Amino acid sequence: EDSTAAMMAAHEAMTRRYAQDKQHIQPYYAELAVLVGDRLVESGRSLDGETWYRRALTYSPLHPRASLALASLLESAGRSAEARQVCLELNARVGKQEGCNTILGSGGEATPAPIPAH
Repeated sequence: EDSTAAMMAAHEAMTRRYAQDKQHIQPYYAELAVLVGDRLVESGRSLDGETWYRRALTYSPLHPRASLALASLLESAGRSAEARQVCLELNARVGKQEGCNTILGSGGEATPAPIPAH
């Protein structure tokens, strides 16, 4: 829990400096948000984890780990249609992602609809 709080504080510090130092922060920004999301989900705070995965996708919309983590979380929460949309959008933008196979099954070629904001 302490390490999660430290990661959250580091992300907040990065957020404050993002506009001034985007070139140095951007490569790590989404990845750190995914790590925070992972820790929160592991500790049973799924809704908070979802927020952090979506935060990562706000800054890096093509981030495969954030998309796959979000899709998996949505699927496990019984929100299969939303999980499917995340995977469809990811596959359409960056190519088929193996992690989405379970969620999409064999019919992962449909055109995605926009991901709803929460």
